[in-house]
Order: sequence, then C-alpha cells, then structure tokens
Amino acid sequence: SSDVCSSDLWPIENKNFLEQIRTEAGFSRDKAALSLKISLSTLVRYEKKPGSISIEIASRMADLYKVPFDNIVNAIKNNLS
Repeated sequence: SSDVCSSDLWPIENKNFLEQIRTEAGFSRDKAALSLKISLSTLVRYEKKPGSISIEIASRMADLYKVPFDNIVNAIKNNLS
C-alpha cells in the first residue's frame, strides 16, 4: 500500500543490499569506509559478501546509513555462504 514506508520493504535477499543502502544514504565507498573506521577493501568485501560482517560493524552501518539494525542483520543472515 502507498502508506508503507519504503524502508520497510528492503530487498534483503539482494546481494547489493549494503551497496544500495550506502548510496541511498549519500555515502561514497571512501567516505563510508572512513566513517565506519574500516579499510576501503574491507567495505568492498562486506558489500560483496555481507555474511562476513561482524555485529559491531553491522551496528555502525545501521547508525551511519540510518536504517534499522535488523535490516543489516537480515542481509547478513541471508547471505551466509
């Protein structure tokens, strides 16, 4: 329905979920990595394989990108491999 906030409808199964929310939050990879206190290569790895993210980094991402922590956790769970 039209009254549902789009943030309630994240495509969690999408492999590019973390990249999508980063760009929607207005962050370049460089800026996000710096803000998250991780290397650029680590951020790229996390965006490609969310299952490797620690809970601490997931929490930082949720805060930085202003999305519910559960959305990040679901992305991680759905991309474990």
